[in-house]
Amino acid sequence: MDMNNQEAYELAAKVKLRPDWKSPSIMIGLRLLHFQPPHFTLEVQCLNETQQYLCRILHEVGLELCSTAVCKGVRRTRDGPFTVQHALTRRHWTAPGVIQAIQQSRKARKSKSTQPGEDTGTARRRQEI
Repeated sequence: MDMNNQEAYELAAKVKLRPDWKSPSIMIGLRLLHFQPPHFTLEVQCLNETQQYLCRILHEVGLELCSTAVCKGVRRTRDGPFTVQHALTRRHWTAPGVIQAIQQSRKARKSKSTQPGEDTGTARRRQEI
């Protein structure tokens, strides 16, 4: 199929395209959530990110500000279709709690696979610096 025609565009618009698993990290969003010098909080939205990639971003932010940036914490708020609402609290880290969470996620994934969803497969991380 010729990738430069209307048919290819319409097909791509219907399908949620994602890079290969082995592709490099791609940043698709960066937002400043909080700024009170010397502290700030970033929201980073990216695909295939690694801890090394996020640390490099922070280092580059520090260099651009003619300063340094040190990460005080990372909070993953989304990983594919899963959000923080799906996360287990420490008191639910038991066999019955984990089994129940697995069953709920299977039900959610089955119902989502029958309906078009908004999942972009992105992972969001908030970084407080």
